[in-house]
Order: sequence, then C-alpha cells, then structure tokens
Amino acid sequence: MLEYFDNGKALPEKLIMITFDDGCLNNYTYAFPLLKKYNAKMILSPIGKCIYEYSKNGDKNPAYAQADWNTLREMSDSGLVEIQNHTYNMHASIGRVGASQKIGESDEEYRKNLSEDLKKFNERMKAELNITPTAFIYPYGAISKSSPDIIKELGFRASFDCSEKLNHIKSEDDLHELHRFIRPHNKSAAEILSKIE
Repeated sequence: MLEYFDNGKALPEKLIMITFDDGCLNNYTYAFPLLKKYNAKMILSPIGKCIYEYSKNGDKNPAYAQADWNTLREMSDSGLVEIQNHTYNMHASIGRVGASQKIGESDEEYRKNLSEDLKKFNERMKAELNITPTAFIYPYGAISKSSPDIIKELGFRASFDCSEKLNHIKSEDDLHELHRFIRPHNKSAAEILSKIE
C-alpha cells in the first residue's frame, strides 16, 4: 500500500492483506511454509516482551510459544513477512485494554506511556532485525481518543484495528485504522470470506 502512494505501484483490483497478531510460534510453524509454497505475503505483529522472553528461554512448542528474534529474522529476511509494531508491553497490562488509555490516566501520562512503549519496541526491532516498523496494530483493536494522533506523531504511516468492515482507500490518510476481519479458531477462511464478498 505504501509503495502505491510513494511510487505509484499498481495494486490488484481486490487487495487482501493477511495479518497475524501477537507473534505466536505457530505462525512460523504452519503459516510461513504456506507463504513460501504460494509466494504469498503476510503482516506479523508480535509483542516485544514476548520475543525477549522466548529468545531467552528457548521454548519452541508451537502450541503456546512465541517467536524469538532468530525466527522473526528468518521470516523478515524472506521478504514474505512484514514485522510491525503491536506494543512492547502494553498488550495485556493491568487496568488497560490493549494499548488504550487507562481509566484515571491523564492524557499526558497516556501519551508518555504509549510513546515510550512503542519507541522501545521500534528500537529493539531496528537493533535485532534492522527494520523500522511502518504500521501499528492496535491490540484487541482498542483505540482511545488520542491514540491516532500519537501513532501518527511517532511516524507510523498505517494502523490496523479490528472493525469487521471493508476498507475504501482514497488517500494515504485512509491507511490509519484499517479494518480487519478476524478469523476465530472455530471458523474457516471460507466463512470469513463469505462475509466480504
């Protein structure tokens, strides 16, 4: 999408993005081989703290483990996986839904907390993967009133929520709060696609 706005790259008539949140190791175990087989691409948005923890403990159980830096590096280097920011440690913090503003947290405190968290993860990704994320994926799709402005000020050119609606993109501004259709574990891809046809 960014290449379309930056360089006029042609887009398919019906563009579909495949996104995976949280950075579970099963994305590497099951989805990554399919990307290679079909030469498809996806956006993966891991949680920074989980990468750190699983890089230290070495646990590789795809039933629950998270991807480590080496796994993410392999995926990113393939050119098939874009790694984007999903917070360093605000995904499941106490008293907060995703990266939204806590009840009683001032606007100034929220701006500081969100900015520091996202900058920390961007810095880690630059150091470990030599990438700078261009998009922010809201955990649980939770957005507060001041979130969009903070995200833009930090230089993210796109953001994703969890509203199950089609996107109609006419300008680069429309890349913020891109909607996504969520596929729960008990629904097939065909069921999800039938909602959007």
